[in-house]
Amino acid sequence: MALSHANLTSNARDAASRYELDRERWNLGVLPLSHPYGLVTLNAGNILGTKSVLLRWFNPEAVLDAIARFRVQAMSGVPTMYVYLLNYPDADRFDTSSMRAWGSGAAALPLEIIEPFEKKFGGRLLEGYGLTEASPVVSTTRLSGVRKPGSVGQPLPGVEIAILDDDDRALPIGDTGEIGVRGPNVMLGYHGLPEETARALRNGWLHTGDVGRLDADGFLYVVERKKDLIIRGGFNVYPREVEDVLYAHPAVAEAAVVGVREVSCEHWWDDGPAAHAAGPSRSDYLSLSSSILSARSSTASPTFRFALPNPSRSLPAARSARPSASSSGSFNASPASSLM
Repeated sequence: MALSHANLTSNARDAASRYELDRERWNLGVLPLSHPYGLVTLNAGNILGTKSVLLRWFNPEAVLDAIARFRVQAMSGVPTMYVYLLNYPDADRFDTSSMRAWGSGAAALPLEIIEPFEKKFGGRLLEGYGLTEASPVVSTTRLSGVRKPGSVGQPLPGVEIAILDDDDRALPIGDTGEIGVRGPNVMLGYHGLPEETARALRNGWLHTGDVGRLDADGFLYVVERKKDLIIRGGFNVYPREVEDVLYAHPAVAEAAVVGVREVSCEHWWDDGPAAHAAGPSRSDYLSLSSSILSARSSTASPTFRFALPNPSRSLPAARSARPSASSSGSFNASPASSLM
């Protein structure tokens, strides 16, 4: 896709305007700089004149060691990184009391890990929202502001968010629809793809393909990707809701829920949710599936893997797992000791 220098510059400046920490203290960079999330943290840091310890790879021990050695105050990462840190067995050996902010983006942050993570490592775990087409940051949660559970914060300065219906009309506060974005951070278009560009940027809004809602204070809540919605027995099942239940189990490191076609008398050609979870013990998931998941969101065919497939460990494993799971019903995964 085509992102202009103006797109990237405006997004970095707007993100930098939300910075509330000491510019003389160290931050930690663990995101690949080839990814837009990593790039905006670099550009915003250059604007602010801050300093960062850069790691080539994400590795829980390397992250914790750097925090302790340099008295790091903040880092940005993806939810999978925070799950790995929370479950790292030797974490107590490292002093992380200097940490004030942990930024999370690129995927939905499981609500169940926020409280135990902050209790264990200190600081505040702050979720934001963005996509490459928006250079990439759309909304953030301020360190000094209100944090609403399940929200990805408020729009950056100069960025507008609307919840749109199927006719691109703005919906009332609290209603659920497609998230639309406009502002100086929105892409020029998809290079060489005029029809796709026109479809994505129609009527003056970037159509994100994400389903969400806004509250009266302008806080955004992302429900799910439109294409990931599952219809089971006439009811809407949002994969994130089932994934959040899976993440609540201490044995689950990563989880992905996908729709799988099934033929039965009860659910004729419904998309039943199939849960795929990565962790140490199959018996844990069998117990979890039978005792926690509700009938409405029950999994049609839970499967268990040591690790979920993720070609780029800078991205959420759950989303990268969905296409392969829905098409083949199985994974070819290998253990992963570090994230890129």
